[in-house]
Amino acid sequence: DDTFLTKLKLLFISYTVSFGFIIGGCFLIVFAAKEYGTGTAALVITALNTITPRVCYAITDIESHTNEGRKQASLFAKMAVLLCLNTTYITYLTTPLYDTTNDGEGSIIRSLGSIYFYALIQGPAIYLLDPFGNFYRH
Repeated sequence: DDTFLTKLKLLFISYTVSFGFIIGGCFLIVFAAKEYGTGTAALVITALNTITPRVCYAITDIESHTNEGRKQASLFAKMAVLLCLNTTYITYLTTPLYDTTNDGEGSIIRSLGSIYFYALIQGPAIYLLDPFGNFYRH
């Protein structure tokens, strides 16, 4: 029911916020990697990957879509770009070329291992702690 100009304006706002979130996350990951090491950067990446779906839902709700399929496609595109950039591309950019081929401290293998370790721990920890259930219960 929205006009074409209104849809375009909402899409522009939505994608501007998405790119802002991408750029902010990239700077945060690079800062953590340079200042505190790969373990902290992996923790930041895991935290960003945890909040990314919620941010994408909020951003997509701003947009005006003709049907649910288009809304889901927009949501998938945003989440795929954000998660892929955070997990792989930024890790690759912050790791020097020499460190991509060895298994030493700061190598890309250890960085990705840290990311996946935190991701594996985070899911069960949140399930067991149930922070949202405890928050709404009290």
